Amino acid sequence: MKKEPDCYFVFKVIDEICDLAVVSILWLIGCLPIFTIAASTKALFFVGRKKALKEECQLVNDFLECYQADFLRSIWLTLFLALLWFLSLTYLIVSHRGLTEDSILQFLLMGIVFFECTLISTYLVYIFSNYQISRFKMVRDSFLLTHTQFFNSLKLLGMIVSFFILLYYIPGLIIILPGMIAIGANLMIDEVISKFWSNQAIIQESGTKE
Repeated sequence: MKKEPDCYFVFKVIDEICDLAVVSILWLIGCLPIFTIAASTKALFFVGRKKALKEECQLVNDFLECYQADFLRSIWLTLFLALLWFLSLTYLIVSHRGLTEDSILQFLLMGIVFFECTLISTYLVYIFSNYQISRFKMVRDSFLLTHTQFFNSLKLLGMIVSFFILLYYIPGLIIILPGMIAIGANLMIDEVISKFWSNQAIIQESGTKE
């Protein structure tokens, strides 16, 4: 078997880094109007899944097509996520005033709220970018995935946090960080979502028979 030259691997890595940079920049530009954050993040995750599964991908074209598709529907997701984070932060602020002397409980509350918001948001964007299902089912399944797949959710959160820790030590990674998170999240969620929906179908079928 013919061995590929070392320079091929180097060029391959550079090519992947360039792809991550391009899609990350597209995501940032797409987020600038603020109300398009969900549409841009949906397109980021859509391209990220193609990259994760090593499917054929025309980076810019795929991103723009997904960005434009179902655009109005993505606005409700932006509003929902904004409301979710706003209410969560408001809850933390109110709780902080009532727990000024209990720092351990404060950190525990912050951790729980951060876990809930981050995971629900991530699952929600993943489902929205890859599946055509009702809004109610998207929100419900995002909540259920966060809790029924608890250890997988912890791993997903750990991956996201580790990327940001890495960013602290290597600030230059900011240019590719969104793409890294999208690919990593797609790889981890793909492992569990099919199994989750299969279990849900079995539960529903059992309930129907009863």
